[in-house]
Amino acid sequence: MTIINKFLILMLFFSFVNFTLAQSTYKIGILPSFTLTKKINPKYKVSLNTQSRFSAYNGYFSDSNSFQKEFKYTLTDISILVNRKLGLNTSFSLGYLSRFRNNEQHNRLFQQFIISKKYNSLSLAHRFSTDQTFRPNQKVEFRWRYRFGFDKPLKGNKLNSKEFYFKLNNEYLISLQNKKWSNEIRLIPFLGYVLKTKNKLEIGIDYRISSLGNKLLNNNFWWVVNYYLSY
Repeated sequence: MTIINKFLILMLFFSFVNFTLAQSTYKIGILPSFTLTKKINPKYKVSLNTQSRFSAYNGYFSDSNSFQKEFKYTLTDISILVNRKLGLNTSFSLGYLSRFRNNEQHNRLFQQFIISKKYNSLSLAHRFSTDQTFRPNQKVEFRWRYRFGFDKPLKGNKLNSKEFYFKLNNEYLISLQNKKWSNEIRLIPFLGYVLKTKNKLEIGIDYRISSLGNKLLNNNFWWVVNYYLSY
């Protein structure tokens, strides 16, 4: 491929990205979460998680006058997950999530199959999951999800206390509700820090881009603060 062809393809790509962003909306906010994990025995562990969402800014990429600044509480999720180790690198989880939003309670069941493996200092994980969400006066929403992720210490081959690490998750979602399909892609880079052996803090950006049929693309940028405690 000649340099001119590469340049033309690059220009077409950026033209498409520019066109796509011009047609879409954006939202910026904060997602703090806390996860408590208890190891029951070598095969089973239980995790409790709570996460809240606060929106701060929103608007259209194509219209600077649409920019709105409004910090407000949006929702809270509380979930429990039971994980069973199946083999050396595989596990299966069953979970339940309760979402509190606009004076309503939504209920979600989810199932996950995880494959994880370590390559020297690099830890890789594939997660295949499905979930079913039940909302008042609405059809059940079914979702199918795949997430690829890895994490790596920033120093040495083993993660120790008082050390930083980098983590990246990339997830693809397909959703079906009332005969309508939608999709979403998530890209989430984190900078993590091990406070103690079983005590971690992560800060990152959860970027989500979604669409429903031919409707405009929605871009969500969430500042994420995760705190993990296990025992």
